[in-house]
Amino acid sequence: DWKIYHKARFVIADDVGLGKTLSMAAAAVVLSILSDRPVLILAPATLTWQWQDEIWDMLGVPSAVWSSTDKQWIDHKGFPLTQKGDREQVARCPMRIGIVSTGLITNGDDEGERGMLARKSFGVLIFDEGHKARATRRGESLEPEAYNELMKFMRKVVAASDSVIVGTATPIQLRAVELWDLVSMIAQGAGHVLGLSPSPWAHPDSIEY
Repeated sequence: DWKIYHKARFVIADDVGLGKTLSMAAAAVVLSILSDRPVLILAPATLTWQWQDEIWDMLGVPSAVWSSTDKQWIDHKGFPLTQKGDREQVARCPMRIGIVSTGLITNGDDEGERGMLARKSFGVLIFDEGHKARATRRGESLEPEAYNELMKFMRKVVAASDSVIVGTATPIQLRAVELWDLVSMIAQGAGHVLGLSPSPWAHPDSIEY
């Protein structure tokens, strides 16, 4: 509840084709009014331009996509907004809404663009295809043993963001505890999401699946 905690946290797990993109985009526009900090949208490379098109076509709101190839921001008309080859611009999007490929997070490094984004804070953070942020476990244990690069990045940036929205049509791929992983991820910096220990939601092994 924004009025109480000044932080909004949502996982939108609608099936494919039910309008998650538009729902998340509309929520981002509304929530951005409550903060003067930028909006970051993370999506697979194949969906970044679709995100930009839908935000413009459906909501009339301009945005910029970060070109990982040319190292510059591109507006909704296809025009470059920053100088080509300047990777430091990734942390200084010239528009309020910046869209970045999750491949940059998965394949990047902490000294490059991924690290530059990880050191920023956002008014609204949207993560599309959220199930790609994963935790590994040993045997039958429900306690996370390690996180992949997307999950490590998200847990850090979520903690420094006001509002976070995660979209996924498949929140559970193998085990029900994966849904807990997503909720735990968006709970970073927002203790009210899972509740403080001894809340039964605070630890995955205390929940009946």
